[in-house]
Amino acid sequence: MLVKPKATAIQICVLTSTWRNKAFIDGDPDKGVNFDNLTPEEVSAYTAAESALAMLNNAVPAQALVCPIDYPGNVQVIEKYGFGQNLPAILITGYYPADNEHPSGYKRVLPIANEVGGGKVWTANGLYPSVLAVYDNADKGLEDCGSPWPFSLIIPASLDKILCSVPAYLYLAAALYSGYKTYEQRKDPALSVVWGAALLFAGGRFLKSGGFKAIK
Repeated sequence: MLVKPKATAIQICVLTSTWRNKAFIDGDPDKGVNFDNLTPEEVSAYTAAESALAMLNNAVPAQALVCPIDYPGNVQVIEKYGFGQNLPAILITGYYPADNEHPSGYKRVLPIANEVGGGKVWTANGLYPSVLAVYDNADKGLEDCGSPWPFSLIIPASLDKILCSVPAYLYLAAALYSGYKTYEQRKDPALSVVWGAALLFAGGRFLKSGGFKAIK
């Protein structure tokens, strides 16, 4: 029986409606979080995230971050997971060691939405089962974030981070178009292979972005 590796690091991103210039002291993340400017619910979510990670008892490096809505890529992330205006919301990301399919390692993401209209009560005890699932690399609720094989062999993690922020519907559109072009160029072996590779990549990324369940 194949045993999945546990996470080597865990990060919790608390997505906030408070913008960067207010969320951090002097607008600088290196100076720390300006809790006075966060909403009470955002403070609650961040505190719960830190406390839930502490319950791992330093099993792995772990960090909670405030992720303002105007940070590069965060709007796409919010759209991808269907969070809408219901912020704060949380992303728990686990980082895992390399294997045959992921020679540079890989990560998996567990999104936790707020209630419609906000108002979710964020607690450490409520978040901890999700943190533990990410640590254990459990299947329930987690989705892979990465390029499909064999593209995972050549695409660096830095580029994968950008690709993971692209909404699922764009990958679906690219896959459908690539499928059409593959058929259209079926009499030209070279072009057919090129479009076929594009179809494999876009289709794989669509599935790893959550598939149809990620399209609201």
